[in-house]
Amino acid sequence: MYIRLTATVLLMIAACATVIAQPYQIRVTHDTNLRASYSLDSAVLATAPAGSTLQVVGHYADWLTIDRDGATVWMADWVEHTRLDPAHVSASVCTLADRIRSANTNTAVGFCPAGTSHDIITITEDIVLAEPLPPITGTITIEGGGHTISGANKFSIFVVNGGRFAINNLKLAQGASEFDSSGPGADAGAITALNHAEILVNQVEFSRNYSGGTGGAIAVFYSELTVNDSSFMYNHATGGGGAIYMWQSTGAVSNSSFVSNSASHLEMGGAILVGMGVELDVRNSSFSGNSARKGGALASHVWMPDGPILSTTTLTHVTLMNNQAMEAGNGISIHDSDRNFNLRNSIVAGAIIGNCQGVLNENIGNLIADGSCGAQNSGDARIGELTGAPAYHPLLDGSPAIDTADSRFCTETDQLGNPRPQGGGCDIGAIEARRGSLAIFQQHPQRQLVGDRRRQLHPE
Repeated sequence: MYIRLTATVLLMIAACATVIAQPYQIRVTHDTNLRASYSLDSAVLATAPAGSTLQVVGHYADWLTIDRDGATVWMADWVEHTRLDPAHVSASVCTLADRIRSANTNTAVGFCPAGTSHDIITITEDIVLAEPLPPITGTITIEGGGHTISGANKFSIFVVNGGRFAINNLKLAQGASEFDSSGPGADAGAITALNHAEILVNQVEFSRNYSGGTGGAIAVFYSELTVNDSSFMYNHATGGGGAIYMWQSTGAVSNSSFVSNSASHLEMGGAILVGMGVELDVRNSSFSGNSARKGGALASHVWMPDGPILSTTTLTHVTLMNNQAMEAGNGISIHDSDRNFNLRNSIVAGAIIGNCQGVLNENIGNLIADGSCGAQNSGDARIGELTGAPAYHPLLDGSPAIDTADSRFCTETDQLGNPRPQGGGCDIGAIEARRGSLAIFQQHPQRQLVGDRRRQLHPE
């Protein structure tokens, strides 16, 4: 009898709770329990992670009534929270931040459904960040639909801490991160990968991202990175690696372009800086107009006080054109301790002298305009102006790169996805020259991926 009466009284009081005329949203400062009723003795139905957005639809005494997926839950009003400006929110919106939280925790957060073992987030409009996004620790794929996520020159966009993260058809712009001397954190402007994270990037444009540390667009620490069919433009890092920085990680880049990225005049790797303990494979990609102190396009740096931690870098069918360095290696700068830098079937040109600096472990089928780095072929490569997206330099008629690549390292397709060879042999560089009626150029063909790396994430 006592239990029935208590339940009845609770229901009656609940029915008397004030329903507000205009629901509003709040953001909780700490992890917050959502209860079955307005009592600390009532069951905890869910926990809203710190930073979650909740919809308030009523209140009773010192308790707020929360609408959670159409069901009513209760939150203590004395729990620290911030009421959001109604001009910047709309009712029942699953925000990107809450969607990431729900995927990380496999629970419902705010107006977002509970996450699963692999969450797919579809972006339906351009997003400008007003605060940092939570780190990604789960398995998430973002389908961008050609939209843009902007860091508004204030915030780093994504930090992936041990998670598995794929992005398709998205633009990441104006992400910004300052240097953190305590160690790897949100180092890159657009994506920072930490602690054995797995990153897959397909058809993504990275533009005007900034890092006060390393990796203007992407920084990878103890993780794996795969990039395909993507563009990096006007990204900058003060600490090296204007577009990408890698440390103790593996990476594969294919069918992509790096244009006008830069590292500060005291640093290296205008587009990519290879740090220690890295395995990087780049193929069918173009580098143009990048700049740094050393290695206008790419640089390696494997020195440590106690001796080098060796890295292996392999470039195959890559075109490096019009890159600039203040000291050494307008296209490529290889550290004195680096003995595993391989260059195959690639063009390095655009500077009168100093296109390549250092010792190549493999120097096969290349055309380096000034003959630096012991190139087998030198002279005017006869390369056209930059065009396309991802951008590339076409070969002009009469180019010595036509049909002269080493057949042992010919890729099946070029940067545009067109088959190799088009003539008597494969062409050196990222692009196969047009051959009249023999050339069948498709708008968006299936690109060749590096090795057997996957285009999609699959839950383990």
